[in-house]
Amino acid sequence: MILTTCRHGPADRPREVWNDTIMAMNSVTLYAPEVELVVAWQGNAAPAEYLDNPRLRLVRQPDSCSTFGEANAFAVQHTDADELIMLNDDAVLTPDTLSVLLEDRDLLRETHPDLKIGLLGCRSNFVPGAQNVRAANGGALQPNQLRFDSEGRVIASDRISPIAAYLERSALDAIGGFPPLHWFSDDLMCFDLKRKGYMNLVSRAYVHHIGQRASIQSGASQESMSRDAIEWLRENRPDFHALLTAQRAS
Repeated sequence: MILTTCRHGPADRPREVWNDTIMAMNSVTLYAPEVELVVAWQGNAAPAEYLDNPRLRLVRQPDSCSTFGEANAFAVQHTDADELIMLNDDAVLTPDTLSVLLEDRDLLRETHPDLKIGLLGCRSNFVPGAQNVRAANGGALQPNQLRFDSEGRVIASDRISPIAAYLERSALDAIGGFPPLHWFSDDLMCFDLKRKGYMNLVSRAYVHHIGQRASIQSGASQESMSRDAIEWLRENRPDFHALLTAQRAS
């Protein structure tokens, strides 16, 4: 599992900086102890006061990592795993998140042996599109009114936000790795995976997501991250920039 984070705050009070991340780390330790956990951190002090985990690898990002895409690329270098699970630093696993996510992977492989799985993303409370548990996705509320019946099936989606998502390393390599972006990196990854013949999907698995914590902690504004990303796309990926411009204009 790959968890990358960028938090800045008082070096003498790391707990104030890392509370969200510590919750994410502890959820992996408690609910998925068999999984290798790579935490790539950046800031004034390393995460501290988390539960002991013999499978944890804590690595400091170099100063050259200026975007989350670059941070993810750095983190992936510290595992030999062929299958990756990306986790945001403000997302928390539930007891069955990992088991359900991997059950969905196995079911897809069994029922669709020719399917190339791209991003297989978890549902959540704070996420756009079809992954949001408030999205009916063509279903109806169950009789007990607790959830939509469509939450019990895997669905295809053009866009996946990998707040918690499964991805094979071979698929990542096929698109040249993580784009060096904050904003629109998810959109660009999904765009490239689809062009390479992969299908992006929404799992039945769920994670709780606080949302927008890393950007707030880093001091970056949404406007500046959006502006920087659009400029990078204009210069480096005019194909996707044209599509994004058309979508935003419609």
